Amino acid sequence: MPFVLTVAGMDPSGGAGVLADIKAFQCQCVYGLAVITCNTNQTDEAFYQLDWLSEDMILSSISRLGARFDIRAVKIGAVRDRNMLQRIIKQIYTDLPSAAIIWDPVFKASTGNAFFRFDKDELKGRYLQDWTLILKACKVITPNVQEAVVIGQLTGICESAPIPYQLPVLDPISRQLARHAAILLKGGHWENGAAVDRLYYTLPGQKSVQVLCLEGIGGLSKKVGAGFEKHGSGCVHSSLLTAKLAKGVALGEAARSVKYAMEAFLLSCKGKLGIDPTLQQAATKRAQKN
Repeated sequence: MPFVLTVAGMDPSGGAGVLADIKAFQCQCVYGLAVITCNTNQTDEAFYQLDWLSEDMILSSISRLGARFDIRAVKIGAVRDRNMLQRIIKQIYTDLPSAAIIWDPVFKASTGNAFFRFDKDELKGRYLQDWTLILKACKVITPNVQEAVVIGQLTGICESAPIPYQLPVLDPISRQLARHAAILLKGGHWENGAAVDRLYYTLPGQKSVQVLCLEGIGGLSKKVGAGFEKHGSGCVHSSLLTAKLAKGVALGEAARSVKYAMEAFLLSCKGKLGIDPTLQQAATKRAQKN
């Protein structure tokens, strides 16, 4: 099985962070390795405490795993700030130069706690050069609509968050960001309209941005109803994509396949903790045999 690495936080409920990532990797038949950036005290419903690990510990772990395993893709989740993100990316480039980097911009937890710390005026494009280099280092970035707007502010594309979050505003932001890295804009947070994911990317040797609209199961793309939202769904989404890319699946095909898998995951059960449908089916078959 291909080796993949997640560099993210530890959520003891298993709905988000490295535990969710490893479960998603396993379901895609890739071997998951993990480096923890922070420990949290949380459940699927509430957040209580956050403690960051030392950057030296994080970077050393990446280096040692890179020396031991042929890691094909790295997913980056919760990090403390721009400086930590830059150092992690630099370490990956040093020890894993051929690994694809997938950044899931976790600025705050689904339970409401803020992870990412921004410097004064950073959301006004103060560190434009740094953020441009960060984007260029990534193969794919997987923001929801709110996170895409924040990245737009960090890179000077927009000055403030639009209200409401609608496609006429998000589309030009995503197109500009896609000149640096592919943007898989997750559709679950649109304030109106269907929950359609949109992949923005450029073809090799071309400058024009392509857009692939990704509808859900059966082409319906309806928003998941109350009671089916999942804690950590963004983590699961980016991890599934990371696994697909590690196995050599083309970006467009991988994004479409992940869209289908995520809708099945969200609808797998009520409650905040989802179940991968393939595991659910296997468990049902075993129960029937017994």
